Amino acid sequence: MNLEEMTDGNKRKYLEFPKLWYLKIDALFRDHIEKITDQLNNEFCLVITIRDIKKDNKIYEEIEQELDAKNFVQNDISLRSRVTLQT
Repeated sequence: MNLEEMTDGNKRKYLEFPKLWYLKIDALFRDHIEKITDQLNNEFCLVITIRDIKKDNKIYEEIEQELDAKNFVQNDISLRSRVTLQT
């Protein structure tokens, strides 16, 4: 979701204090399978991109600090790889 596309009313309603952001994910199929067998061994991964399009704020650093403070497991993902061709 691009927050710049939100109307002013929705920005006030959803983004201003005292709103609390959270994400809830229910893996319904996996939950059902895990109840009937112990043979399932899949890891779960959620990838989220958070960025400031205007580059006015240090969004990434602030989010990373908050995740660390709340003991979320997180890893940086390499966004660019340099490939050198030799002839």
